[in-house]
This record gives sequence, structure tokens and C-alpha cells, in this order.
Amino acid sequence: MKPLSLQGIWWLPETPDDTETGTLTFDQIEGATLRVVGRLVPLQAGPMGEEKRFYVIHGVTTTGKPVTLLETFIVESRMGFPGIATEAWHVRTIAIGAHFSSADEEIFNRSWVRFDGIARWLSYDPFVETHHFAPFFTELTVRKPPRMQLARLIHRTGFIGVANVA
Repeated sequence: MKPLSLQGIWWLPETPDDTETGTLTFDQIEGATLRVVGRLVPLQAGPMGEEKRFYVIHGVTTTGKPVTLLETFIVESRMGFPGIATEAWHVRTIAIGAHFSSADEEIFNRSWVRFDGIARWLSYDPFVETHHFAPFFTELTVRKPPRMQLARLIHRTGFIGVANVA
């Protein structure tokens, strides 16, 4: 996945009139960060080290695309006297193209994955294609191969997940 940098205006859904300018960046090493000039959340007095609160942030890029940032939390907040406040937010999920109000809301109504050359990659052809010419339809059946490791996922937290096909 290519690095991403989107400039735009950003706000909390609860306060849509309180917008701030900023830049959303993403790369595979650092993940996603939103840096805003100003404050999306007002300063709050309270004990240091309190539990992180997750927020939903809406935005519109300079090219007019709506963006939703889900499961975000503040990682840096600065205020200079005199000066302008800035905030940096860690972002766990980026949804480009629509505004959502929560992580529980259905984000996709359809998705698909395409594997070009999967038979060569697996050294096994999992598909059987059957044509029925009378009713004009094609049936595609997937045959399960013998148990084999299909993929390995290494998360930044160190958790390793292995997907097996049985």
C-alpha cells in the first residue's frame, strides 16, 4: 500500500461547526496520524494518565472527498503562549468516501478479493467451472485442497496469525 497524505478540514460529529485544518498521513511503518492546527477537543482539566478515550472524526479533503477516521485518540497536544494550539491523533481506521457515526456501523455493503494466478501460487487449482447452456448460467465451485497454510499475518503488536485451509 502506498503512503497517503490528505489535507482537509476535520471535526467531531458532535460539533460539526467547529472545524480545524490538518493533514492525515499514512504509511505502513508508522500507521495513520492526523495532525490538526487548533483543537478538535477542548482542553480538559483532569488527572494525568487517565484512560484513553476513542473518538470518531469526520473530514473533507481539499479534493472534496468525505473521510471518516474511526477509533482515534490524541497522542500529542500542544499550546504555545502566545501561539496556536496543535494536536496529533493516532488513527486506527480510515474510511474514504463517506461519513460514519461509529465503528459499529456497516461500512461496506459489498467487497471482493481478486487473486490473479491463484492456481499457480497455491500449486493447486481450487476452481471447477461448469457451464449450463440451456438456462444460460455458469456455476463456479471451489474445491477445498488438503490442509495447507494459506497466509501468515504479522501484526505490529507482535501477534502472529496463520490462516489455514482445511
